[in-house]
Amino acid sequence: MENTNKIKELSLGKKIRQIRIDRKITQQELVGDFITRNMLSQIENDVATPSIKTLQYIADHLEVPLSFLMVGEHDDDFNKNYEFDDVETISSKAKQIYFEGDYLKYIEICENNPEIISNIKDNKYQKENAMLLGFACLEAASEFFIGGEKNKCMDYCKKAENCVNNLSEFTQGKQIKRQAELYRFLCQPVLTENGEEYKPSKIVNINNINSDNFIYKTFDENGVCRFKIMAAHRCLQKNDPENALGYLRDVEIFLEDLDNHPYKKDLYKLFEMYYVKVEDYRNAHLYSSKILSLYAGQNKK
Repeated sequence: MENTNKIKELSLGKKIRQIRIDRKITQQELVGDFITRNMLSQIENDVATPSIKTLQYIADHLEVPLSFLMVGEHDDDFNKNYEFDDVETISSKAKQIYFEGDYLKYIEICENNPEIISNIKDNKYQKENAMLLGFACLEAASEFFIGGEKNKCMDYCKKAENCVNNLSEFTQGKQIKRQAELYRFLCQPVLTENGEEYKPSKIVNINNINSDNFIYKTFDENGVCRFKIMAAHRCLQKNDPENALGYLRDVEIFLEDLDNHPYKKDLYKLFEMYYVKVEDYRNAHLYSSKILSLYAGQNKK
């Protein structure tokens, strides 16, 4: 038979046709009394999509696993719902995608196949999938946050919490909820439109966050920026521009390559305030222009 890897890359219909030809089976021999030759021809030309029952029949008569026919980069509909597999197989394939780092794909599979996490109280592998789904949602939340999409970040935080609602007795479940809470806090504004410090409706406890803690990554990469921006703002209010500049420089270095990070606007506002305070109007104008560029970019979206 033609190289297996090459066949896997074919569309569903072309895959069936190639295997049939390699097996030296005619269309009439393959269809038997189960379907018509015309229907098989439409399937092989990717004009018609077979039912799972029909595809199982074809796989049996071609002597290949059903999963071999179904999984391929062109077979998106089948990849989404995994109707051809049992729960354990779906779970195994989903985990492979998770460990390859495709978190959004893993989330999509779990949402399209809820049975792999539906009985998490009684089933070990379903508990594991619920945990992985929580971590995947947090990874997605992180990416959306640094990309400036705070609403999507909040959505995935909610998804992360929902998937571990019945696992609060486990340390990992508590950690997922804790990190989701931190992201919701980080999504709140740092400064108001008037340049004042934003007062959150809920104060988040940030104690017990250290380098050995799972949630340290969130706090370290984004929380520190937030608190340095707040510290710079307070320094400027106390007429201490020198220390303010130190905080702002630290944040600027971290955010340099993150074009859409949600804290960038506040950072530029404070730089503008700093340069006005020290009467360096050239640089004040520079950062004012950067703020306008940010607004222009957001409006394009």
